[in-house]
Amino acid sequence: MENLSFGEALEAAKKGGRIARQGWNGKGMFVFMRPADELHIDMVIDKVKSLPQSVKDYYLKDVLNGNGERVYPADEDDKVKFTAYLCLKAADGTIVNGWQPSQLDMLTNDWTILPFSKEQIEIEEEQAKELGWEFVKQYNQEEFLVTCYKLGCMEIEFNYVNEEMVFCELNILSLMCMPIDFEQLKVLTEMLGWWTMDFNPNRQ
Repeated sequence: MENLSFGEALEAAKKGGRIARQGWNGKGMFVFMRPADELHIDMVIDKVKSLPQSVKDYYLKDVLNGNGERVYPADEDDKVKFTAYLCLKAADGTIVNGWQPSQLDMLTNDWTILPFSKEQIEIEEEQAKELGWEFVKQYNQEEFLVTCYKLGCMEIEFNYVNEEMVFCELNILSLMCMPIDFEQLKVLTEMLGWWTMDFNPNRQ
């Protein structure tokens, strides 16, 4: 879709799309939204690479007992919330976090929604139904339509723009610890190992 206002393009970014101004064509530049997230405080302290140590030390104080010793693991509900923000994939390949549009960006009508790769949309709702996924909800906003199906702790969303599906998104809603053996872990690693906490700008 082309010749959109910034507001229209922003709605697509909120749903996981990549947007760009038409004048950026050929430079590989686009805007996307990093969605809001909640991470357990132990993961923030031990695993998140994008936070400085001083911030991790600040949260570490929240999981110390009266003797100054760390309580591990921390309470299940002790989480850190990260708000959503816009990012710009620049012409040199870097990701600019917290990108802010200029007045011209917001007032122009030359925004476009970039297409997703063919591999990302080779799936249909009927195929999900055949695998046992159950319809749970459908909602729309102007030309955008989202249909949701659920299976266990997973939810899959089919996203349409003007009745054309542009991408399909899988969300793992809540996955608590459970008994697992090595073979099962291998399967999960092969399937989900490429999903990393830090955005990979080289992913197509």
